[in-house]
Amino acid sequence: MRILAVTPQIPWPLDTGGKIRTFHLLSALARHHEVTLCSFDTLPFTPAGPLECRLKVIERVYRPTGPISRLLALARGLPGPVPGTIQQYRSSDMAQRIAKVARTWNAGLIYLDSLHTAQYREVVPLLAALLDEHNVEAQVWDRLAEVAAQPPQRVLLRQQARLLRRHEAERCRAVDHVLCCSREDIQQLRAMAGLPWGAQPERFWLVPNGTDPTAFGADVAPANLTGRPLVFVGSLDWAPNDDGARWFLREIMPRVLAAVPDARLYLVGRNPGPALRREHGRNGVVVVGEVADVRPYVLAAEVIPVPLRSGGGTRLKILEALGAGKAVVSTSIGAEGLRLTPGHEIEIADDPDRFADKVVLLLGDDARRQRLGEAGAATVRKSYTWETIGDELLGRLAASERG
Repeated sequence: MRILAVTPQIPWPLDTGGKIRTFHLLSALARHHEVTLCSFDTLPFTPAGPLECRLKVIERVYRPTGPISRLLALARGLPGPVPGTIQQYRSSDMAQRIAKVARTWNAGLIYLDSLHTAQYREVVPLLAALLDEHNVEAQVWDRLAEVAAQPPQRVLLRQQARLLRRHEAERCRAVDHVLCCSREDIQQLRAMAGLPWGAQPERFWLVPNGTDPTAFGADVAPANLTGRPLVFVGSLDWAPNDDGARWFLREIMPRVLAAVPDARLYLVGRNPGPALRREHGRNGVVVVGEVADVRPYVLAAEVIPVPLRSGGGTRLKILEALGAGKAVVSTSIGAEGLRLTPGHEIEIADDPDRFADKVVLLLGDDARRQRLGEAGAATVRKSYTWETIGDELLGRLAASERG
């Protein structure tokens, strides 16, 4: 079958969780199907690297990503019905290209990668359609509103969340199948779409996030980090990561330093904001920023903190850390949707004191860190490899074709 994939960004290089998921799922589909890609790009004519060895990248549309363009899109979405985050990906050029490719290439399925591209279902209404919901987008904005410091910001975020709930429900009803990272996401999207649990079971497919357990081989050496390294990994320009990092710095790191004075927090990820950059060199904080390869930093970590208070879906950063055999301390939101047992494969804490206590406990107990890391790695190898997840997706697609 010929599959036309529409993505909000070129899924290369693999420097964000969204790109990693998109790349591996489309690569799995390409094992048995022809996959071609229509995508937005933030820089014209950016080479896609090894991506083009697996997928045929044929159409790209430039999309401005600066703060002014984002602000304008948000303003346009204020009155609704289309939220500002969706407005950012509205393009008549993209719609025309999708229609042309679908027609001339004789596509049999359109793969809509995330809610942002789901609007292009309308361009090819007769094609079978899959929508990959990386997370429940409305939930992300609801949670951001809960932790927002300023009342005007909370009002704006909640208003966008309300628009997204309606929009997300409509888009889930408009496609044949919805791919979800967790059972919790399926339950939420069913409720939003007005589908009780058990109704139309074939519409929602559980397709979790994964990792490559061979990625941390002997050819990868740990980075040379000082002190007792805690390593926070994630795109620091994504609001939930920025909020989580700042919350850790404000509420948790002082408690850790009081017990372990040589603890160091390394913030590894692209585009740290001014508030984070100002913390560099203070109170044990090292703002590393974007790196070509995060694996040496993960391998050098004694503990991986995931202090997220917002966001959605499931966290690839946790799966990758566990795949590397690392001890992870996360909030409940950070670890939601992953079938992990607290105290066995991961430590969970939502209160700053308890979070700090668990980090300190692990820093002081080498054997406990090792046991946690080994148990997590075993679970990842059993249930969360991209190869296994890709096989399951291919099987579901084959079954739907037969049905």
